[in-house]
Parts: sequence; structure tokens; C-alpha cells
Amino acid sequence: GDVGELSKLNQLEHLYLTQTQVVGNIGVISSMPELVRADLSGTAVSGKLDELRPGCCGKLRRLHLGDTQVRISPGAAARSLSRKTVFLPALESLNVSGCKLNVSVGDLLVPLAATPITNILAAGCGLSGNVPNLEALNARVDGEFFHNWPSTLGNSLEVLDMSANCLDVVNASSVSLRLDVSRNEVPLSLSPHIIKAAAKSETDLWMTDTELANSGEIMADCSNELQMVEMWTAREIGGYSCHDLVRPNIRVTPERF
Repeated sequence: GDVGELSKLNQLEHLYLTQTQVVGNIGVISSMPELVRADLSGTAVSGKLDELRPGCCGKLRRLHLGDTQVRISPGAAARSLSRKTVFLPALESLNVSGCKLNVSVGDLLVPLAATPITNILAAGCGLSGNVPNLEALNARVDGEFFHNWPSTLGNSLEVLDMSANCLDVVNASSVSLRLDVSRNEVPLSLSPHIIKAAAKSETDLWMTDTELANSGEIMADCSNELQMVEMWTAREIGGYSCHDLVRPNIRVTPERF
């Protein structure tokens, strides 16, 4: 059926339709002011996440849309943020993994910058470009442009899964528990500062099967923090020497590091 048929359920608190054959527009949740959790993952629900009505879903804490047809508008990062009418103000967990968003990573994260989310899962979404510095964001807020704005998301974010995308640069990380940029589809430039911060704080930094575009810089600047050990990898045409890491919180594929 069509999820739009539920639009009159304005007292609904939990919506679980995962792995069903429902269709319709995600905008229907705008008519559910009491909604706390919504799981529509694995359905044919569509629509633009960033076009949800401002001020709606004031109690929504968990929104799972993985493997749906939900999209984000290209250029969404350029829109003005609002601290008065916060977008999804109570949201703690967002899962859009497997959605073919095909936009810049900024188009996903910047519209959420005033929202206190702790977990964002966006693996395999066709995201590209540079990951914005959420602790010093250049953005338009309440109609005024700010340089180095300390966003709410930059303070709240614990887990950010950006694996299996096409990211170019990660110069800053705001996460407190885990940053996952594994299986990146293009060589990734990663700031040495992120390596050093992960080593010091023991934050998980996962880079498995990701080729680093600036591995030489990282090897030169972060050798003490990484605590590398040399290893020998066997191949049919002859083995070669590479490095593996002692720290369990930093994961790499040695031959790509």
C-alpha cells in the first residue's frame, strides 16, 4: 500500500514497515507530531529528506531509511539553517545507508548541522566531495553567514559511517566514537590531525580497503602515533613489505596504506 494512507494517524508514536512493499512519500511523517521512531528501511518509499516540513516531527528520535528511494536535493548545503525552527530537532539516529543519494557529503550533513544527532549511517550512498568541518562550519544560519560556526551536530556526533562512498578529503572529524571511511571508491586524502586525534583518544578510525592519497604525508607525520610494525605479504609473483598497525582502534588494509 501507500504510506500516505497513514497521514491521519496523528497520535502514532512508532512506525515499523521495514522490508515491506509499501510505497509513497517520506513527507507523510510530517503529519505525525507524536512519532518517536520510524523504520521504513528496505521499502520503496521515496521523496526528499531535506524537504520535510520545517518544525515537524519534534519528538522523532530514530529515522531508518536504509535501502529506500529517499533522496536529498543537490545543493541542500547552501540553504540557510535555522536555530529557531530546527530541522528534526530531537533526532538522535539517522540511517540512509544504501540510498542512492548521489550528492555531496555536505548536502547530507550541513542541513543537519543544527540537529543533535549522535549516529549517522550513510554507507554506499554515492556521496562525494569533502567532509565539512562540523566544529567550524561555514554556513548561513538564520539568514546570516557565519565562518567557523560551532554546529550542534559537531558537538553531538558519536558515530559517522561514510563507508563505500566517493569521498575526496577528510580534514576534520567531530565524532567521539567511530569514523568509518572504509572501502572508499577513490583515493582519500585524510588529515594527519585525524590520525593523531584517534590515537590519543582511542576513537575508532576505520579505513579498511581505502587507498590514502596522502599516505606519504601520514607516514612521515604520524609514525609515532600509529605504532606500525613491518609485515611481509605473500603474492603469487613475489611478496612485498608493507605495514600493519598495532592500535586496534585504527583499521587499515596494509597493502593500501
